Amino acid sequence: MTRPTIKRAAALILALLSLTVLFACAANGEKTGLNASASLDELVTEAHDEAPTEAPTEAPTEAPTEAPTEEPTEEPTEEPTEGPTEAPTEEPTEEPTSAPTDTPKPTPKPTPKPTPKPTPKPTPKPTPKPTPKPTPKPTPKPTAAPSMPYFLYYEKGSFTLTVYKLGSDGQYSQKVKAFRTSHGGNKTPAGTFTLGAKEVWHSFGNSGYARFAIKYASGVYLHGPLYYTKNIYNINPTYYDGSKKIGGINTGGCLRMTVGAIKWIYDHCAAGTQLKIVNGSPLGTSSSDIPPRTGSFDPTDPEVTGEPTAAPTSAPTSAPTSAPTSAPTSAPTSAPTSAPTAEPAPTGGEEEP
Repeated sequence: MTRPTIKRAAALILALLSLTVLFACAANGEKTGLNASASLDELVTEAHDEAPTEAPTEAPTEAPTEAPTEEPTEEPTEEPTEGPTEAPTEEPTEEPTSAPTDTPKPTPKPTPKPTPKPTPKPTPKPTPKPTPKPTPKPTPKPTAAPSMPYFLYYEKGSFTLTVYKLGSDGQYSQKVKAFRTSHGGNKTPAGTFTLGAKEVWHSFGNSGYARFAIKYASGVYLHGPLYYTKNIYNINPTYYDGSKKIGGINTGGCLRMTVGAIKWIYDHCAAGTQLKIVNGSPLGTSSSDIPPRTGSFDPTDPEVTGEPTAAPTSAPTSAPTSAPTSAPTSAPTSAPTSAPTAEPAPTGGEEEP
């Protein structure tokens, strides 16, 4: 028997006892003359005093009747109903619900974004310092001579003879002309020279004649291509665009150029004009190639008017007195058989042309 049942039974018994006591007190009151105003405390006291006498008689009769009726009905109904109903309903329902709900949360972990591989930063190139503009190469500055308006500067490396003019700054700073020229390598001396004597139809022995020539050192000249004879229509192509063409290392020390180039220098640069010759090309000078030859003459010669059908009947008026009194009756169609295939040794102390 559970404790609540026992308590209920005790309470019921106590109630019955109280009623019994009350009934007993009422009966005694009539006998003893107690009035209805007797205090409850007294009645209770009397009831308690008399309870042992009547309790065994009435309590066993009523207590078994009511107690079994209420207790079996209430206890089996409440305890079995509430226990199984609530436990299975709440626990299975809540646990499965919360567990699946919570578990997926960590599952759909955000797809880890691939850690972007740091793009290798290009090694910072040092800020390119502006390439310093090359300092203009100095213009040759020989001692200026007011009486000499021009200065000649020759670079072996570029086969270029450049003519500078005296400028307002008192220096030879104005470029006037640039001529393609041959030289003799180590046979052509480097240094500063002055132009000397000028000649027309200078003879280089068996090699032929130069239309114009200007001496600048012992045995060496500035001159044009060679001719078989003193005839502007009888050029030796070897010294123009052949094996010893203008613009190569193929002279005996002279500086050889076209007739047009040497004629300009002959006309404009007086004796005493300075000529500076250097190895290599320190100033980076340049010049155009010579024009192509279309006949047995130099196309740059200002006196050429076209290929003649017959050679002139007399030598040029500018020819030296030793020149032949008359020219060949007709221009040779080919080089004379006596024309040398190579430049002979100089005569009279002169170098090869």
